[in-house]
Amino acid sequence: MSKLMCDLFFHFFNQDVLNTIVLATNAKAHELVVREKTSFRTAEATDPQDDLFNCTAGLHARHRAPDLVRNPLTVHELVCFLGIRIVMGGYWSARLEDYW
Repeated sequence: MSKLMCDLFFHFFNQDVLNTIVLATNAKAHELVVREKTSFRTAEATDPQDDLFNCTAGLHARHRAPDLVRNPLTVHELVCFLGIRIVMGGYWSARLEDYW
């Protein structure tokens, strides 16, 4: 049964699809943004870029996801994440504590 589930998973999420998702996620993480109140906007040439890994609020450019810049997403991590999401989507429990 588990081999059938894995084969079905990799039928829809083949290596090309997984690589595309990983590359797009890592590219989005490298995007420079500026935090403004509760949202982000794309950084402009006039925004100061002193510390690209600075996560604090303020008008300075930083990477959208500094942790992903330091440790880029891998295909293995993506497969684990998608697998957990699929399994959790098919598992029902009356108590929230059962999901953790």
